[in-house]
Amino acid sequence: MNILVAIEESTHSDKALAYAVETAKTTGSRLTALSIGEVIDDLDGMHQVSEINDVFMAKARATADKATKFAKAQGIDIDVIVRPGPSPADCILDYERQNNIDMVILGARAKKRLEKYLIGSVAYRVVRHADCSVVVVR
Repeated sequence: MNILVAIEESTHSDKALAYAVETAKTTGSRLTALSIGEVIDDLDGMHQVSEINDVFMAKARATADKATKFAKAQGIDIDVIVRPGPSPADCILDYERQNNIDMVILGARAKKRLEKYLIGSVAYRVVRHADCSVVVVR
């Protein structure tokens, strides 16, 4: 079985990673972690956009390094992918579809009521549109 865990810098993501590592350990599954640097498009030539995107990608790489260390400490081999993208849900869904993933694991992220309606939830979009089973960890 191929498991994909979506990771970010949050306690919900840490719980999802722990669940994914334990699942991979008990089932002998292949585990891949996907860390997404949420990049923003150029906003009318603002020079700071590139610097902001660099910060987001650095955070994504740091999250990936942390996941690698955690999995290795548990005796699990993990493939870690860092990708830029404006939409984490789309990045997760694209990776899932292109890589024969059997299960996606991700953390539930608490959003404010208004933000949920305006932006949408990554977990909600992945659950609704993934071609495989999805586990949302609280």
